[in-house]
Amino acid sequence: MQKKITVVGGGVAGLVAAVAAAEAGARVTLFEAHRRLGGRARSTSAPYIASEGPHVFYADGPHWRWLARRRLVPASRLGPAELLRARMRVEGRLRGLPPAPMLRAATRRRLRAPIGRDFTSWATERFGADTARWIANMMGVVTFDAAPGRLSAAFVWERFLRVSRPGWPAVRYVHGG
Repeated sequence: MQKKITVVGGGVAGLVAAVAAAEAGARVTLFEAHRRLGGRARSTSAPYIASEGPHVFYADGPHWRWLARRRLVPASRLGPAELLRARMRVEGRLRGLPPAPMLRAATRRRLRAPIGRDFTSWATERFGADTARWIANMMGVVTFDAAPGRLSAAFVWERFLRVSRPGWPAVRYVHGG
């Protein structure tokens, strides 16, 4: 007898649940309140497109591998042209490159941060208050937290190393949300 599964919500979690249930042989019905699937990973409609939530997957993480095996998410890396156009606001000014102390911090690939300390105090001891603040501010986008400096140093540092990896960053940007 085939099981019937009802999934409420077509966000990332709901879609994963529906796919996994269908792969296991269940008949799946998916309910979504919006016209488009994606939950907080949707984008607003043109002409002013804005992200309503996360649009990035770590290419070295289990979520990306799960999606990639199923060929479910078209995504790309930032190319050289996009990287050259990227800007970072530091101390109220737009910059093409992060400040040199922040770039030096990104080279400390073998440094491990403690789980039981907040990022700001740990990074201030190692890199100085300005650099700790710059990294924490940048990581707000990655952690979806308004004050990432208060989070575990290990959590924030590991993500900073992932997105600042030399060569191509370990992130994949989902097309269209």
